[in-house]
Amino acid sequence: MHVPHNQFRIQVAEIEEICQKYKDLFGMEPSFHIIDFGNQIIVNFRILTLSESSLLLYQSKMLEELYKIILKH
Repeated sequence: MHVPHNQFRIQVAEIEEICQKYKDLFGMEPSFHIIDFGNQIIVNFRILTLSESSLLLYQSKMLEELYKIILKH
């Protein structure tokens, strides 16, 4: 996921809140890692779960919330 530099620290705090929110739904907290810096910051997300149905149900909702954060700033 490409994230612009504008207010990146604020976006990271909001992304961490979303990961905490989805911890109970996936059974484990999703994690993210900063992969590269350039014109944009590239962030890689990892979702681990023991239930493939929770992944199918909630992954798209989580991504939608993440995109809202990125587009908001």
